[in-house]
Amino acid sequence: MRNFLFAIALTLFSATSFAQTSTDIAGNWKLTGLPETEKMDKATQEQFKKTVQFTLDLKKDKKFALSAMNKVVSGTWKLNGKEIELFADATKKTSKLTISKYLKNEMHVLMNGHTVILSRTKSK
Repeated sequence: MRNFLFAIALTLFSATSFAQTSTDIAGNWKLTGLPETEKMDKATQEQFKKTVQFTLDLKKDKKFALSAMNKVVSGTWKLNGKEIELFADATKKTSKLTISKYLKNEMHVLMNGHTVILSRTKSK
């Protein structure tokens, strides 16, 4: 019985210890890679990093700014389980990013059918 209770407690701890909160993911993030690029040669990988500029600023006040390809989208965000929901003010549409892996300074998210790697950057 003691082992059974220990197993239940361990399962509950492990299930909750990996859950992210809004405070955990708030901050500035920059696209640093796509797992698909690992198959590319080094020169192509470097060109990809120079060409694809993508930043996501998730502010603590639940506002966001996403910059990609010289365009900026802003609005509000919320964390719903493992999904980051971005509501764009201009288009009134919601986009969802699903977190598949989270570390303090790196986050893998599923975006438009592709996994992207975001790395935390210092605040501006």
